Amino acid sequence: MIFFKLQDALRISLTKTEAFALFGNDENIDRNSPQTRAALRILLKKALCDRLIKADCSSVKAEIIRNFSGGFDIYFRKSKTQNALTENKIWILEFGSLENAIKASKQLILVNHSPSSLYRINGCYRMTVTSYRDALSVEEFADAVLTGTLCAAVTEEHGKMLISDNAIHTLAKL
Repeated sequence: MIFFKLQDALRISLTKTEAFALFGNDENIDRNSPQTRAALRILLKKALCDRLIKADCSSVKAEIIRNFSGGFDIYFRKSKTQNALTENKIWILEFGSLENAIKASKQLILVNHSPSSLYRINGCYRMTVTSYRDALSVEEFADAVLTGTLCAAVTEEHGKMLISDNAIHTLAKL
């Protein structure tokens, strides 16, 4: 079990074995059962206690995403923050190297169904995606996750387009 403190969330990565020990099976993970909610509360409390983070957990949303290794990534967010982020239409993943963009694409290819493009700007690589879930699932490879139409406009205007369509699928093949 690995804990990550992100800017707007707390992420817990579980291996397949850890997830099944905690939840029992895929069906329990996929449905919003009382047992699943209880397991998520235990995980959140442990993560906050281990990290000595003080937080109000009354309005926390949990998002469970299967990762590329068969395990699960669980994101805990204040529900207000999640709603504000999901209102945006474009997310930009900024990578310091093409290798990290390729690694992210190889993970995203397993779950991605949204359009994507790749740009080079100011020595970095920026991949645009339209899925909030896609942006969250590979943020460990990205140097930054940017949101909003202004950032997208700057990237499109000043960046050099390297792959205009299906960037994730193209990079995953490399």
